[in-house]
Amino acid sequence: PNEADQAYSHAVEQFDKLALAFPTHSVYRYLATVSAKLGDAMLRKGQLADTVPHYRRAAENFEKLYAGPATHLRDRLALIDANQKLINALVATKQPDLAEAPLRRVVAICEELYISQDLAEGEINIHLSAVSAYTELFKLLHDRGRSSEIDALYLQTTETYDNANLTSRKPEARIQQLRLLDSLGAALNSVDQHDAAIETYRKAVSVSDQLLADVPVNFEVSLQLTHRYHGLAEALRSAGRTDEADQVERRVLAMQQPKLVIDRKSAGKLNGSAWSLVKLPTQPIQGTKWAVEMARKAVELEPQAGYIWNTLGAAH
Repeated sequence: PNEADQAYSHAVEQFDKLALAFPTHSVYRYLATVSAKLGDAMLRKGQLADTVPHYRRAAENFEKLYAGPATHLRDRLALIDANQKLINALVATKQPDLAEAPLRRVVAICEELYISQDLAEGEINIHLSAVSAYTELFKLLHDRGRSSEIDALYLQTTETYDNANLTSRKPEARIQQLRLLDSLGAALNSVDQHDAAIETYRKAVSVSDQLLADVPVNFEVSLQLTHRYHGLAEALRSAGRTDEADQVERRVLAMQQPKLVIDRKSAGKLNGSAWSLVKLPTQPIQGTKWAVEMARKAVELEPQAGYIWNTLGAAH
């Protein structure tokens, strides 16, 4: 491992020199990739402070490949990954304020990918990256007493979504793009901006309901919509609007029964749907029955999966 680290360091030095003489995309990509690997090596050794300059160099060089809409998708994803590693390193070394710039960059790239790309379900999942970046950025601003900037970012993001020409895209892509609102709603709720979170989730739910008329009955689409309703219910409950939250949860329960009929082949899907019911703060008897039924079927399909047995136990 030590020899490998030395080789990475030597490679970085050589690519740095090469980039000065031949500033091409290929050289920048190699320099960024090797820098990230060197940062990973320092992380494995527990040398957190040493990871920061390497991840920063990786992010800076992937940024040089970024040239707007024509940028290859893999370079955008690599830029997100490099910035996320830099963010984690800065937070771990107690430099959270320095993480603001890379957080904003990740948010901007995720937003662009949601809006400008036809991201087919399963082709790419940037949802977790977006949720994490929005949440961490909002928490940083909240902790610094900069709530007005949270409001500004919220309005900017919703305006971007509203102004995007999404109606011409295929329904599946439009549903994927709705995840931009999911990310925003979860982040807003995490910093007690409940009214904004509720408005965001309601917008996503409303558009989803309209889209379901255009999309064939599909387990993944239905599950994504129920999770969206869960987000709305959680935001309502956090705001103290329990009656409205209960109404939303009853709507979720009404959507669960068809799912069991739609897809009995996947243990993972059945388990996920059962667990989404188990997590409801208030659980009507009918919802419990469906959760038990789905979890039991999942156990039959995958009897060695401990996490599914856990769901069945929780449902009971």
